[in-house]
Amino acid sequence: MTADASTVPTDEGADALTPTDVVAGFVAGFDPRELPAAARATARRGYLDCLGVALAGSAQPAGMIAARFAAGQGTGPATVWGHAFTAAPATAALVNGTAAHALDYDDVNWALLGHPSVSLVPATLAAGEAAGATGAQLIDAYACGFEVLAALGRSTMPGLSFDGGWHATGALGAIGATAAVAHLLRLDPGQVRHALGIAVSEASGVVRNFGTMTKPLHAGLAAQAGIQAAGLAAAGFTADPASLEGKHGFYACFGARSAVRPAALRQLGQVWELDRTGVVIKPYPCGVAGHPAIDAGLALRQRLGPVRAGQVARITVGVTSYTLDKMRYVWPENELQAKFCIPYQLARALVTGPPTLADFTAAGVAASPEVRALAELTELFLDEEIEHEWRRAGGSRPCRVRIEFTDGRGETELVRVSKGNPQLPLTDDELRAKFRDAASLAATPDRITELIETAERIDTVPHAADLARLLRAPAA
Repeated sequence: MTADASTVPTDEGADALTPTDVVAGFVAGFDPRELPAAARATARRGYLDCLGVALAGSAQPAGMIAARFAAGQGTGPATVWGHAFTAAPATAALVNGTAAHALDYDDVNWALLGHPSVSLVPATLAAGEAAGATGAQLIDAYACGFEVLAALGRSTMPGLSFDGGWHATGALGAIGATAAVAHLLRLDPGQVRHALGIAVSEASGVVRNFGTMTKPLHAGLAAQAGIQAAGLAAAGFTADPASLEGKHGFYACFGARSAVRPAALRQLGQVWELDRTGVVIKPYPCGVAGHPAIDAGLALRQRLGPVRAGQVARITVGVTSYTLDKMRYVWPENELQAKFCIPYQLARALVTGPPTLADFTAAGVAASPEVRALAELTELFLDEEIEHEWRRAGGSRPCRVRIEFTDGRGETELVRVSKGNPQLPLTDDELRAKFRDAASLAATPDRITELIETAERIDTVPHAADLARLLRAPAA
């Protein structure tokens, strides 16, 4: 671990601030009026996208099991999305966060190298519904938490995940969600310090659980932690007020196997990550590391027509080390593993076109022998040129797909930035279409239209409950 794990350099001549000083000061002093208009627009898109994929996730096994668990825990003032009952805010956040990540269709931020909205949206809406917040206050809190989350990611990644095996969405999401709810509840600097200390002890989530229901649970646990940590601190519960730094603090524990850079926190409030790196709105319901390969496959399919296994000698996919680490399945045994299997995703793109929600069901994975035959001809390898490019530039992980045909021909497609990144964003119409498709698994067309219209004008919504009400299923 580097020597700067205890302090964050400030302007020349000023005393050094600790990481906890910086984060607590930012959260307690966050002024939404300083947030650029473009950053606020990005926050609204992230909020809208998360609600749509969460409704879809509420109808998935992980979402339904979590909801059944919550139904036995008692009622409360917060909506459990896609269902007809309410729960305590922390419990609702657990279920809604799990549902939001159940399909791995939710947004990504490259500074975080994880999923920001699946902890921030469930935490802020559940807490805001209980506290009587306005829609504008939900976006304020989301933006505050997003900036903390991304700054923590910039200060720890990729080592926290790549070397340490932690899932940033859970391990950092708990702290980001705490920052968001702490701002929503107007905690003072001392209370924020205690909330951060509580959140550090709740932070968790290991990469080993990718491809199982517990990966989306990481998001739910992070959202729940945000409400618990901020709520306990508001009530007077204490923790170490310097939890991020020092021996046995957050950086020492979570960054023990790699270099950390707490000085990245210095840019909080100076550089807005909502503007700088924004969010990747996913066009495909699977791990984002596979999206460049999907885009390459779609480009090849457009050029060549549908590709059949009988025409192909082999397919090679050059990727980054990070992609190899996360996309670890050669062939999926179930629909969850399919979300982290590039051979399956690429074969789908080559044979049938853009992967859909139906392609990541048990029936969809089992339905096409042609897809499996093509996937079995596919091999991933570490492409040193691509690795160097990614290490230098960060962001979307490049991918090079080459098809070698049985007649001796060869076709190659290189994708540096996949669809959905800020450089190639989904249009507003594409985002609405994605929302409609996803939310249709749990809501009627009329309700979906009302949800889109309400979420797109969230800054003018007088009560968080007005938005939450639209996410509730009709009573049985």
